[in-house]
Amino acid sequence: MPAIRDLWNRVAAPVRGLANNTSLVNLIPGASIGREGCVTLGGMLARNSSLTSLNLNYSGIRGAGVESLLQGLEMNGTLRTLGLQNAAVDEKGAQALIHYAARNRSTPLLLELTSNKVDLQWLDDLRALNKSGSCIQIKWYFTGY
Repeated sequence: MPAIRDLWNRVAAPVRGLANNTSLVNLIPGASIGREGCVTLGGMLARNSSLTSLNLNYSGIRGAGVESLLQGLEMNGTLRTLGLQNAAVDEKGAQALIHYAARNRSTPLLLELTSNKVDLQWLDDLRALNKSGSCIQIKWYFTGY
């Protein structure tokens, strides 16, 4: 499976290097990191105590990837910005974000979701949760896809 080995080589080194970083931008610019990459990143987030900003824009993480990422984020107390602009977040990913936002009442987090093809109802649900006491702030602009 050369494709999986190649993906692991592209994701593993940056993830190992995150121990003391506070910001990670353009992890793999324009490449889909998929569920496996998100599982790795989720594990890193669960153990990391210094990262405050993670930019996964244009990463193609989709539903199962978002779920894996959020599992790690639930144990992380330092991340404040998660960039998911044009990251191929789908309905399943949006649903995972809503469930995460409903449970998150203590750690402020800015979610950047511009240019994902999710139903506007999901964004309305996230905004409603924000008004009801969740610490999630949504940044989203309609781009006319």
